[in-house]
Amino acid sequence: MKYLVFLVIAIQISLKVVSQDFTFKEKKELSGYSDYIMDARFSPFRNYFAITIGNNTLEIYDKDWKKVFTHQGNPKSVGGQISFSPDEKFLAYAKYKSDNDIAIIRLEDKKVVQVLNGHAQNINKVEFSHNGKYLASTSSDNAVCIWLWKDEQLILLQKFIYDDSSVGVSFSYDDKYIVTGGYNKKVYLYQLKAEKYDLIDSIAVKYWQNDVCFHPSEYEFVTSSLYEVRRYNLDKQKIKLSDTLILYTS
Repeated sequence: MKYLVFLVIAIQISLKVVSQDFTFKEKKELSGYSDYIMDARFSPFRNYFAITIGNNTLEIYDKDWKKVFTHQGNPKSVGGQISFSPDEKFLAYAKYKSDNDIAIIRLEDKKVVQVLNGHAQNINKVEFSHNGKYLASTSSDNAVCIWLWKDEQLILLQKFIYDDSSVGVSFSYDDKYIVTGGYNKKVYLYQLKAEKYDLIDSIAVKYWQNDVCFHPSEYEFVTSSLYEVRRYNLDKQKIKLSDTLILYTS
């Protein structure tokens, strides 16, 4: 108990010494939408801002907040997920015209240059690798698709099949690893070998996973469920639990 009290006092003193004002000021408000906001992201160099809306509408704004692109797919498909390429040349937009397609939008002229059709059901997430060479997509068809840029087109390189819906996917900061998770209550770790990702480890978890996300500069990642957030690190290419944050217990 003494150690605990000392730790609390030390933290309080430290906070007083290094405390800063992190107050955020509103810069821009976008309002008046007829449905919920599904996803919202700035591009890597902040030249674009994109949002997707629950009625399956995508809007792209430039750095002056001028709307430069809008598209509405099938409203029954609801809002889709988006991901900017790291060079800010492309935007991947899930549920472009149906539940299971992905539009690749060239931002220079706002044209759809390719539509990917590798999934059979609802797409849950899309994410570019940090080097822009790969695109990963997850789906309720129990699959993760890995797409590779080749000859100015994305081609389907790999497909990982599970026994329930795939939801989360994330690249490590150097794209050496991919982690995936979903409704089958398992987390999978893949390593890049000769331009393809090979499964090197997997673990069972208590709950189905909402998402997974790698650290921006370390070989560690978090997984989230309705009940908890867990942090893992890689120990000799094996998944090792670091700690757990309980969110909901009832």
